[in-house]
Amino acid sequence: MRNSFRRLFVLGSTIVALACISFVLADTEIPPDPSPPDLIAEHAGATVFHWSENEQVISGSTLNAVNGMWNIQTSKWTSDVPASRAVWALFSIALIYDETGEFPIGIQVLDYALTKHALSGSATTTNTAVFDLPPLGHVNTPSGIYSIVVAELPENKLVFDPVLGDMVEEPYADQDFVNWFAGTGSEDEIIEPIKSRFLEFRYEAGEAVIAPNTPDPVIIIPGILGSAQHNGEWLIDPITHAYDNLIDTLVANGYEKGVTLFPFPYEWRFSNRTTATLLDAKIDEIKDVCGCDKVDIVAHSMGGLVARSYIQSDDYDQDVDQLIFLGTPHLGAPKAYLMWEGGQNDVDRADQRIRMFLRIEAIKHGFTDLFDYIRAIPIPSVQELLPVYGYIKHVGSPIIPSYPNASWYPNNLFLHDLNASISELYNSGVTISNFTGQLTASTTITTIRVIAPTTTSPTLKWGFGYPDGFLNQSGDRGLERGLGDRTVPLFSASSIIEGLQIFDSDHGELPTAAESAIFEKLTGNEPLTLVTDRDRLDVPMLIFQILSPADFVVEAPNGLKMGKDFATGQEFTQIPDAFYSGFGTDDEYVTIPNPLNGLYKVVTQGTGTGGAFTIAAGLITEATSSEKFFTGQTLPGLLTTFHVDVGLNGPSAAIKDIQIVATVGSTQLDIKRAYALGWLKSSTIRDSLLLLLTQAQKFKKQSDKIKLYNAMLKILKAAKKTGLVNQQGYDLLTADINWLMTH
Repeated sequence: MRNSFRRLFVLGSTIVALACISFVLADTEIPPDPSPPDLIAEHAGATVFHWSENEQVISGSTLNAVNGMWNIQTSKWTSDVPASRAVWALFSIALIYDETGEFPIGIQVLDYALTKHALSGSATTTNTAVFDLPPLGHVNTPSGIYSIVVAELPENKLVFDPVLGDMVEEPYADQDFVNWFAGTGSEDEIIEPIKSRFLEFRYEAGEAVIAPNTPDPVIIIPGILGSAQHNGEWLIDPITHAYDNLIDTLVANGYEKGVTLFPFPYEWRFSNRTTATLLDAKIDEIKDVCGCDKVDIVAHSMGGLVARSYIQSDDYDQDVDQLIFLGTPHLGAPKAYLMWEGGQNDVDRADQRIRMFLRIEAIKHGFTDLFDYIRAIPIPSVQELLPVYGYIKHVGSPIIPSYPNASWYPNNLFLHDLNASISELYNSGVTISNFTGQLTASTTITTIRVIAPTTTSPTLKWGFGYPDGFLNQSGDRGLERGLGDRTVPLFSASSIIEGLQIFDSDHGELPTAAESAIFEKLTGNEPLTLVTDRDRLDVPMLIFQILSPADFVVEAPNGLKMGKDFATGQEFTQIPDAFYSGFGTDDEYVTIPNPLNGLYKVVTQGTGTGGAFTIAAGLITEATSSEKFFTGQTLPGLLTTFHVDVGLNGPSAAIKDIQIVATVGSTQLDIKRAYALGWLKSSTIRDSLLLLLTQAQKFKKQSDKIKLYNAMLKILKAAKKTGLVNQQGYDLLTADINWLMTH
């Protein structure tokens, strides 16, 4: 029995010829000019219709993408059709001509792809289908004829049984549909669909013109100590430059600062809840700039907790599209215990930087113990990094009780509540990627072994136990280590498994190690350029800080300067990679990576009404950290010079001394100033000091001068015992005299 269907799909001028061909489509609707079209398809900016009267042509050079995706829409069907029996197909075909070569008499299917999608009997059906054929618009895809067919398939086909001499039913397969379209089915079977619609077009080869991708604006959120102020303006990590490579890579691949790329530096001492509120406002500001409804976020370390705090809050505005975590401590990090419970930290340079900054702040605020400062201010972000799982064991016992346990662990309500509501993150509609670091060696604090406290206390120093041997120079110091990125345990960072990728990287290097994957996640494209030439400055670092009322400038042993230019009121920025906070703040500081060995000169200038000021100098190396402080008094506009001796040789690298640089003239002024300020209470002592100083200058030999300088020191020592000079006056004048004795 001959198959009742064989249909030619052709284009433009061949349609007329088809009318003369005896191949007809049984039960197929062929309206002369349906309006709207029964079938319409859009691909990469080109649109074709069902039964268009004119030849339909798609040129590859007019397309705006190279992929297999089509958006196909068909008007309502006769009735609902389940996906199992609703086929959507794209065929690549060639015409077969008669012996004259003028008239098409058949078709040859060159290639095809099928997909299944249910059809509606009550409304228009839209299907976004991806056809696995050579993509149109690709330089290697040749010209040709294509047909799109939407069909309702029967459950069974009819096949002639020669034994019975009649037609019998057999299950209908997708290949039967293809054979029907191609006209290659057996003469002894009936395989036409129940109903079908189709369109056809000619493709002219050409390369698609792909417009530059315009991604969502992206916000970069740094971690703790990843932000610093310059004259009151927050900057993203100007000290170690941990995010420079990532930001430069995004810019090199099409992002634009202030348009599609926005760092979000913040006051990292605040609670993450507070910072989340500021993030909400920042996103609103960016949406106004871009005229868009969503942004992407790349959040490093504690910055990931800030992002989560916003998205999981009642204030979330459904305005985050993608969120990429980088080494975020989703369950906390045990090393935070050291700072929160004892004002201490691990030995790596990043931890020592945090401790040094906070210690200088503590001294400014009158605290001699960093623990007291952190608790009194307080600095809640430190507490909000504490683990919310078991991580403490007592010496002599392997038991690690689970968290929470008020008699065993300090509390972290912020992270506990955040993880209790993590379903808000998963149900937010945000696309999540979680990138973590894992080093081969066991470098990350995972468990802390403590000496059990006599009395457990959430307020006392080491109230939940002192790490076993913490101050020892050898051994594990009570800090048991396991897998992680040197800061965050792998267990904590990888607790969110959506989009999890693990990189061979430490915590601070992760933004650079993952920058290619970050760009691909944000845009769907591979980056054309990767910027990796900016090394994160995890190197020895020298820190100078002056606590008001004074400005200062630092001069390195090679003569390069960083700080305030007193002559012009501008800033010196001569030392490579150094950072100066600016003089528009009460707490100025300079950070100098890879410092030089030798004498640094610090010149201060009194501001405001003058008064007490402190110079702090700290040095952080691989093995050690050291710090020195000098407290003195200044007057408005008064210039005072100090020498800071920095020794970098060997394991005993340290700040050796801070000495005031005195001259005979400056010492005379300091004696008179000390008396005027009431630090020196006896005019007789004042006059005696001035006389001895003047007499000393009459000697040519330094040894003779030193005898008189020693006499001055004896007078000051006796005056201090009797209360005729206070500590500030004593420190100032003895520093002057000691300098004169040695120079």
